[in-house]
Amino acid sequence: MSTNIDLLGDRHFRTDPQGVLRPKRDGRCGRVLLTVAPFLADTPAGQHLAWMLTNQLARQFGVVTKITLHIPEAALIENTAAFGAKTSLRDTLAECVRLVAREHVEVQTGLGSADHFEVHIAVGAARNLVSAERAWCLYADGWRWYVGNGTHIPTNRPTSNLSFGPYMAASFAAGEAFKHLRGMLPNKGVFITECLGSAWTMSLGTTWNDLMDGPGNEALPALPHFYFAGAGAVAQAAALTLGSSRLRGSATVIDHDTLDLTNGNRYVLSPMDDDQSPKANIVSAYLTKQGLLGRPAPVKWSTYVGAQGGMTGSESIRRLEQRYRFPTVLSCVDKNGPRHEIQSLLPEIIIGGSTDGLVARVSTFYMAHDAACLKCFNPIEDRNAIIEKKLRLLVTMTADEREAWVVEHSLPVADIARLLAPSVCGQLSESDLQRFAEGPPEMSVGFVSVTAGVLLSAQLVRLVQRGVDDATQNGHTVITTFAQASMRHLRSGPDAQCNCAPELRSRWHRLWGAPEPSAGY
Repeated sequence: MSTNIDLLGDRHFRTDPQGVLRPKRDGRCGRVLLTVAPFLADTPAGQHLAWMLTNQLARQFGVVTKITLHIPEAALIENTAAFGAKTSLRDTLAECVRLVAREHVEVQTGLGSADHFEVHIAVGAARNLVSAERAWCLYADGWRWYVGNGTHIPTNRPTSNLSFGPYMAASFAAGEAFKHLRGMLPNKGVFITECLGSAWTMSLGTTWNDLMDGPGNEALPALPHFYFAGAGAVAQAAALTLGSSRLRGSATVIDHDTLDLTNGNRYVLSPMDDDQSPKANIVSAYLTKQGLLGRPAPVKWSTYVGAQGGMTGSESIRRLEQRYRFPTVLSCVDKNGPRHEIQSLLPEIIIGGSTDGLVARVSTFYMAHDAACLKCFNPIEDRNAIIEKKLRLLVTMTADEREAWVVEHSLPVADIARLLAPSVCGQLSESDLQRFAEGPPEMSVGFVSVTAGVLLSAQLVRLVQRGVDDATQNGHTVITTFAQASMRHLRSGPDAQCNCAPELRSRWHRLWGAPEPSAGY
């Protein structure tokens, strides 16, 4: 098991693609105070929010060094903690930190008179803000959330037991703490003054009463059987949202990989003890425990599909899979090759969740609409072209620049030397060339993955409740950015270079019998 803090925090210290954050050497470590108002401490919304926030802060390895919990007495409510559950909320949050971070993040319960903090996050309005460089107040109920300075924070007791709004509030607050401690470059980002939003409309608003709330879980029908294609960070957050909200239904979870703690900064369903456990088993076991039947398939997507129903325990699902009919697929893979495999199978509906630095994106792919498919959004670049482009860059660098580049990309110096030699042929294996072409994992941080997972699960519920036309009327993609805390919808037509039109779309219509697409939306 790798518990080295440099490895645990490596992903969120990489250069972010938007160029917002300062280099790792300019960042700093800090202490966070988490307080919970008494009127929220014994509510499902307050506990969902506090647990998810604590979970995310504890994963900011090398950024957050200590979490102080100033929590009133409150018994833990069932289903609000996926792990670390104790009798009280306070003890549960403390145990969550220990299970996630062990010795890397100190946890303290109770507040000393001389304590100082870099960040104070208050669930509910904070009457007496302690000494802190920056502070935010949070509130959530159902599908809605608030993060801000407390000026317009609601004061009524929340009534919903859903986790959509609480998890969004937790993610934005964790993002603000990270931005403050990691540091932002001048004119590249702003801190939240007030951010109010609804996961039901996937939009931000200006006042709490303007936000549209969605239905409670008692008003929602059981989810039709769906598939997780990939069980990584985004899938974990989506499963956690559905399970903690006590939604009903069933899912098949497909992923051949095991959990690696070098990306544990994002896996909010897993404490450190889950290291090397099959990802599919982790997600499916949690869903089943929460009453949403999960069927694990610890194999590659292509292997599962090729079994033609031989890996499911349901006769009705087996009959569909024997005819290659997969009605609803949640695409949570992070490589374009598997994304193309998923789209080429032609599921009726694909909902894709992905991250890019400080940006979370959720898209709905439905071929009856004249919109981009999953392949349009994720073209595959030729490997040789990638290698040639990188080699052209390397030959222009000085020795010092090249050394720094090699370190940043986690590549062996000897391999680079062989690549730059007069003749490369035969000097490197296929796996070596593939590693050079792919490069290291991109920058990724927990609060972005959680946001993508929450909105992925929200869109699944919206599609079931509202229908695909209504759920995509503002655009098939919603983009959430953390540099400036924004959320917007995007409309994208098919890529002319993609084979989805007319080849894949014609096959899709024959498979699903949907009406031909109309122009526009």
